Amino acid sequence: ASIEASGMQDGAFRLWKSEKATRNYLQQEYPLIYSNSENGLSWVLENLPKSNLTFYIKLFKDKIAFRDKFKELYPNFYYRAISYENINYVNKDDFAYPLKIKPSIGYLGFAVRLVKESSEWDEVVKTLHKEIATNKSKYSEEVANTTNILIEEYIKGDEFGVDAYYD
Repeated sequence: ASIEASGMQDGAFRLWKSEKATRNYLQQEYPLIYSNSENGLSWVLENLPKSNLTFYIKLFKDKIAFRDKFKELYPNFYYRAISYENINYVNKDDFAYPLKIKPSIGYLGFAVRLVKESSEWDEVVKTLHKEIATNKSKYSEEVANTTNILIEEYIKGDEFGVDAYYD
C-alpha cells in the first residue's frame, strides 16, 4: 500500500503519490518528513531503504540493535536477545532477577513485562504470549515486531521516553 505525501504550494497542501514524494525527498539537500504516527515508518523503510533516515529508524526502533551499538559505553549492562519461537525453551535460572522482557521492536509498552524472580518466569511468558497474540495485528512490523525478544536487567527508577526533533 502506498502512502500519500503532501507538498506545500502557496500555503495549500497538495497530495503526492509515493513515487513523487520519494523523488522529492531524494532531491533535497536537507529533506524533511513529518508524521504524526509511527505507522508512517513503513512508508519510509519501503521507499527510502538506503537513506540515513532508514538507518536511524532501524537503530532507534530495534532495542537489541540499539543496545549492541552502545554496549561499549555500558559494558556491565546485561541484556540478551532470544527469538520469540525459542522463549519457552529458555532456562529461567540463567538470569539475574529482577529483569525486563519485551519485544525488540515495540510501541507504547507493548508486551513489556517485569519479572521479579525466577518463580514468575513461566507466568510472565504465558502473559506475554497472550498479549502478543491479542495485539500483534494492531501494529505494523516496523512499529511492533515480536520476532526477537529482549531480556535485560531491570534498572530501578522512573523510565522516560525520548522523542527527538531536529533540523
